[in-house]
Amino acid sequence: MDDSHVALTRDEATDGDIEIETHVPREQWSSRVIFLFAAIGSAIGLGNVWRFPYLAYKNGGGAFFIPYLFAVFIVGLPVLVLELSLGQKFQAGPVRALGRIRQQFRALGWIEVLSSFILVTYYNVVLAWAIIYLFRSFSSDLPWADDSQGYFDHSVLHKTKSIEQFGGVQGEIVGALLLSWILVFLCVCKGTKSVEKVILVMMPLPFVLLTILLIRGAMLSGAGNGISFYLEPDFSLLADPGIWISASSQIFLSLSICACLCDYVATCRAIFLFE
Repeated sequence: MDDSHVALTRDEATDGDIEIETHVPREQWSSRVIFLFAAIGSAIGLGNVWRFPYLAYKNGGGAFFIPYLFAVFIVGLPVLVLELSLGQKFQAGPVRALGRIRQQFRALGWIEVLSSFILVTYYNVVLAWAIIYLFRSFSSDLPWADDSQGYFDHSVLHKTKSIEQFGGVQGEIVGALLLSWILVFLCVCKGTKSVEKVILVMMPLPFVLLTILLIRGAMLSGAGNGISFYLEPDFSLLADPGIWISASSQIFLSLSICACLCDYVATCRAIFLFE
């Protein structure tokens, strides 16, 4: 029986016993390309497409790239290499991989699992909103064209005047959220086999759509002025510690570190780069 079926680990326990950990073989990505697609696809999400432009505009435009690149090299890349190395070394997710270093470190692995669960839950809610907008967009005139924020607050969320006033369950949102979870289930129900098929379609798709939007946006009147206004650097804001904190926190979303990469590379046995 090889080590893909049974893992023997010696952890520092109070009684000095040897912990024997038995688990079923992990499913594997079919190729390195699929793994890279999965890793890149996890990074190309709301954290980069939605949150990063907002942070850049809020925190000095082009000047924001200075603390961001600093955080990439000081925080992002070291943690990224560490997480990928752990996944490949132990061929396990964060809980088991960190537990093999020291039993007490399993708690850190569970924190990573919890953070991943929170992200997935949050993203599915946003996906439910997108589904609602998708179905409502099949009309000659977009209903949110005049007041997008007001439409989102009152026609989609049905927000009440205060937190003390409960607006009841919104059937449309519940249905859209249920549909989003069904889509997630269909993507992962057959393990890596079904995930790989989704990756091959959904990973290149954002690049295609963003390229189309970029070309279309650049062709609009005043596009150059808008880009200049958005990226015009305000270096005086670099003295604000909040900008550096925002850049550092954004790295975790941009690179998907401490979220899922340890599991990704653990299903990539003997085909990754760290040897």
